[in-house]
Amino acid sequence: MKALNQVAVDIPRSGIRSILDEAANYRDVVHLEIGQPDFPTPAHIIEAAHKALLDGFTGYSPNAGLPSVRKAFADYLMKTHNIEVSADQIVVTVGAMGALFNAFMATLNPGDEVLVPNPGYPNYRMAISLMHAVSVPYRLDVSKHGFSLNVEHIESLITEKTKAIVLNSPSNPTGMVATSDQVEALVAVAHRHHVYLISDEAYDQMLFSARHVSPLSFDPDGNVFGMYSCSKTYSMAGWRVGFIVAPKRISPLMAKLQEAYCSCAPTVSQKAAEAALVGEQTCVEAMREAYRQRVEYACALCEQMNIEYVRPSGAFYLMVKLPNHISMTSDDFALALVKSVQLAVAPGSTFGSQGEGFVRLSLCCSESIIKEGLQRLHKVFANPSVLR
Repeated sequence: MKALNQVAVDIPRSGIRSILDEAANYRDVVHLEIGQPDFPTPAHIIEAAHKALLDGFTGYSPNAGLPSVRKAFADYLMKTHNIEVSADQIVVTVGAMGALFNAFMATLNPGDEVLVPNPGYPNYRMAISLMHAVSVPYRLDVSKHGFSLNVEHIESLITEKTKAIVLNSPSNPTGMVATSDQVEALVAVAHRHHVYLISDEAYDQMLFSARHVSPLSFDPDGNVFGMYSCSKTYSMAGWRVGFIVAPKRISPLMAKLQEAYCSCAPTVSQKAAEAALVGEQTCVEAMREAYRQRVEYACALCEQMNIEYVRPSGAFYLMVKLPNHISMTSDDFALALVKSVQLAVAPGSTFGSQGEGFVRLSLCCSESIIKEGLQRLHKVFANPSVLR
């Protein structure tokens, strides 16, 4: 039998999913590893999907998505971020991952380099590898008060091989939110070096103590891609709807690429997303406030338990520092944590070398679950001998 695609074989699996799989072997697991909202999809969105099914939206849509959905998202960007784009710049994708993959397919040739955040979402590196391109990590500076972007450091990594820079703000896993000045400076760097800026804004509505500014606000020459998702904002993770805003000269290519691997985003899900975008937004406000309260609650518990953490400004994750007396890698620690006390967290190293020494807690759960999880973590930090 001939060999498989070696790049696909060699891609490291996400440590988040590895822990999730291991946790399936145990009972009474406290799940703080997966970033899936625990809120039900709002009722008016489900009702719109039901109506769409009855109205016959069960076939293919155009590759770029239904025109009404593309317009609804253009209107959403103007209303929420004061960004003016035309509907023909927008492609409806199979989740934000579809948008990300589409952007990489459109821009990367084998051997190209892409600057990615460290710590950062591991799927960036996976997708770049599948394009036979190279991920080059740029560090996020860290202090007690949060992770931050260092634009000068990013620019210092640019070479002739650099094709794109990935920005994720608000950030998974760190909760970092780039300032307006940082975003504007990064757009200027991309413009100066003639590279693309691929902006992952899946958490654009998940903000607690900062304001989100999109690079699309500063795009002078069509270098910026903006990627968005219904998964977090509207608790629609399983509906698989995302959006990519592409430069006008590139959006037709993005639509053509979808024909090659998915044809189009699920049509009924597109109609559900349209209802989400044009409907009442109080559901978004309620979920955001709940996440804010959970973050504050988790931080307060960490303070009480003397657990070292890094305060997030957005998203719904908490990076917790492993104490010095625990000498295990974050991978080994996360695995032992599941086996020993049935607590599932994401190992920091899955997000890059700068994530080593941390674990990421997802706060997509009730305060009672957060409390139980942190109590189990505190027990292990106080007595690592319980680990096996």
